[in-house]
Amino acid sequence: IEGGNLMESNSEVLVNTANLSREAGVFSAMVLNRFKEAQESLQLSLQIIECCNSEKAVNAATARASTYHELGRVYRYEGLFQESQKALESALDIRNELTKTDDELFRQEEVASTLHELGVLEVKKHNLDDAANFLRRALDLRRSLEQRKSLLKENHEAASTATLHQLAAVYLARKPPALEIAQSLLNEALSLKMQIGQRAATLKQLARVEKRWGNFSSAERRLNQALELYQELYGEETPHINVAAVKFQQGALAFQQEDYQQARGHFRKCLQTRKIVYGYLRGIHIEVSAVLHELGCVAIAQKLFGDATGMLTAEKEILDQLTQASHNQQKESLYQARLTNLTWLRKCAKERGDEATARSFSTMRSDLKRALNISRKSCFSLKKQSSNSAVTDIALITPNARVNLLQQEAIRSRLIARQYALSRIKEGLAGATSCKDSLLSRLVTALKNLHGELQRCGNNNDHDDLYNGVLEFHTIISKTIDGSALQDHSNQNSTILTACDRLRNMLREQGYQVVDSTRRNVK
Repeated sequence: IEGGNLMESNSEVLVNTANLSREAGVFSAMVLNRFKEAQESLQLSLQIIECCNSEKAVNAATARASTYHELGRVYRYEGLFQESQKALESALDIRNELTKTDDELFRQEEVASTLHELGVLEVKKHNLDDAANFLRRALDLRRSLEQRKSLLKENHEAASTATLHQLAAVYLARKPPALEIAQSLLNEALSLKMQIGQRAATLKQLARVEKRWGNFSSAERRLNQALELYQELYGEETPHINVAAVKFQQGALAFQQEDYQQARGHFRKCLQTRKIVYGYLRGIHIEVSAVLHELGCVAIAQKLFGDATGMLTAEKEILDQLTQASHNQQKESLYQARLTNLTWLRKCAKERGDEATARSFSTMRSDLKRALNISRKSCFSLKKQSSNSAVTDIALITPNARVNLLQQEAIRSRLIARQYALSRIKEGLAGATSCKDSLLSRLVTALKNLHGELQRCGNNNDHDDLYNGVLEFHTIISKTIDGSALQDHSNQNSTILTACDRLRNMLREQGYQVVDSTRRNVK
């Protein structure tokens, strides 16, 4: 091949290679549930496309739009909503431009497809009005295409089914839910031709409507049908996120009917699958925490408060780590989940007669609500200052707000450290260890959270005393509980309590109120 033909051939090879990389990403996400691998394949596809020469601009633009579209979906699966929106908007811009020079129907269908995905994203973000707007635009465009030509009618109906399904989800999520509209949309979807997975998803959504109506037997039948279809599609032994979603709904349905044993079984199967699916994240995912929460609620209903505490504590650890993750854009919903989690943990502690632990959870809850209010005010301030950008992410925290969060994490860690030392003195070395072990586990987690906040805060010149004081406290307590600093247990207790007193005095000098909720009767 010579000259321009060589360049053209190379560009064609590059586009084809980029398409293969994209398809590998789609396979990793949709079949294997390996979202990190999918993200890497899709980003590689974009890099390859950038090497194409301008003579293949249309082909490259088509490939680029498709890759951005799929990348937006993968980001959504990972909970990265801001990245998802950027990728999908890039895909929509390119596809709209392509329709200006190419009137083929498939170009319009591609636009409708991206509008649909933007609608799904807004559903996940709980922006129901925006979601309905995108989904309606997608549905209207698809219906207009159907009127123009019955091209690939089966595929077209399948696409419309997906949009009807998501619109129904919007009406279900409204307060109060518009059940009749949702049911009508889902029944319309079932009347169309669709793929097995789509039919299963629609049946699963219909089960939610039936459950809201109180038609439990009908809801159970719909879920069993959905499960059979998913198992036919993926195989009975294949752990898949969609199968886990059905098991979760089955658990919720059984719980509502007070069949706690059945609910426990469904939720446990859901948990097992989600831990496998999100194994690449070590199970640190909001969907894993959600099923742990439900298992905790089932145990509370059965008055198994020890089991409930275990499940809710595991949920708390995941939520704490998700909140710390700098890339996570679900801060608001995570704060709400953490507040609910602390409420149930406090209830379990009270039921077990552990008033000290119950009070500590109350303190944590108050601190968390204060942090939430500070973050909301910070976001509102930033949004007001920048009229050209929608700054609504709770992760955007001003330096002063970050310092306040550091203070609150320090107070929380100090409270647990102090309770731990006092419990050791009270129980003695020969006493019961359950309380001490529980407090030690909580202290280790609190110190991890405090370390994360120290890193995010950095050594702020305006708050050197606070930063250095908290850092000193963290270092002393970490070394002491690790046993590397002292072997004498009485000295360890004294060291912890002294560090707590020093931190309290420093915080009070900073103007922050610190009250010891546990009385210290030991000299």
